Amino acid sequence: MSIYNASNRKEWQIATAFTAAVSQEVERDHNIAFEDISVFVGQSVRENTQCAFRKALRLIDLDLYKKVLVINTSVRQHWALREAREIDSDRIGDQLSKPVTVMGVPCGDLCKEFEAIGSIISRHKIGAVIINSWEFASRDGRYKDNLLYQLRCLIESQGVSVIIYSHFTNVSAVDIGIPKRGSIGKLSAIAGLICSTKHDEELAAKKEMDWSIANTEITDEVRRTFKPVIVEEPISEEKSEQYISADGKIDCSDNEEESVISEGTTITDLSTFLKRFNREQEAPAEAEHEVEELEYA
Repeated sequence: MSIYNASNRKEWQIATAFTAAVSQEVERDHNIAFEDISVFVGQSVRENTQCAFRKALRLIDLDLYKKVLVINTSVRQHWALREAREIDSDRIGDQLSKPVTVMGVPCGDLCKEFEAIGSIISRHKIGAVIINSWEFASRDGRYKDNLLYQLRCLIESQGVSVIIYSHFTNVSAVDIGIPKRGSIGKLSAIAGLICSTKHDEELAAKKEMDWSIANTEITDEVRRTFKPVIVEEPISEEKSEQYISADGKIDCSDNEEESVISEGTTITDLSTFLKRFNREQEAPAEAEHEVEELEYA
């Protein structure tokens, strides 16, 4: 083996180890195979479509990807867009400016559109591709085999994660690496993750609940740790003259309702402060007068 080939092999091993570590972390946190194929199976086309849009939004909300492309392989593109608008009309649509872009392809001819799909992915920096209704993506076995090879080439060249939603078949996580019959076919042999849509939604709901509980605990801890700070507005010279009586004492009898209010701070009753101040000033004088009376007696 030449030095050049040995160097390339070392770099490949390092890159592969890093990708494997990242893939395990992403699969644990987001339930998808990073830069690989993830397969989710559901009971109906409607359920798969809604789960696909919700999955795309979760990937964006968790900052895993900035843009997600959803490919609808069924003939009812207008129906898929209506479902998307019911979930989030602001972030899902058929415009490429949307974070989640919905693209419709002719039923059974997805493999013929892969050149255009690859161009869109590279031009708009799309990180994940979701294929909805896998059972309608290929019209026959030859088209399906071509599509499988195109998916592997797309992942290796573009570094994207491919997520596929298909109608429910007798397939589960134990079937990874094993070709199956039905609409899944050889897809299970090259998939990195296989999961039901029901289990994926349950994991997402549990993760959201855990995050909400943790956020509530942090908020309560902050409230117990940090107490509100009372900020009193300094009394101006003109305002202070209103509280000084003729004998030089501070008088607040005519200003019972006066209070100092500063925006964003705690309200402190000024009259209470002044009354307490008078009591503290009068207490030493009364004590001295009592001492004088005792001495005189």
